Amino acid sequence: MTVGSSTIKAGEYKITWTEPGPDTKVIFTQGKKEIAVVPATVESKTNSDVRVFTATGASGKVLQGVELKNATLTFSPTAAAAK
Repeated sequence: MTVGSSTIKAGEYKITWTEPGPDTKVIFTQGKKEIAVVPATVESKTNSDVRVFTATGASGKVLQGVELKNATLTFSPTAAAAK
């Protein structure tokens, strides 16, 4: 799956972000390893369920956003720094 310009494999990830707002960096980690840093918009918002939003692009599935209990993350489709 692609998020931003990074490709991430199926699995469990911890996601963290710097602060809510339109120019936030979301960090995907597995264990202590940083997998990707992706630009996103983070909105503090109460959601009833955790949901993942994807689309099918030319290179496969693209992660567009995630709704968490207390935040909604929307990923930028362009540049990201992969580790």
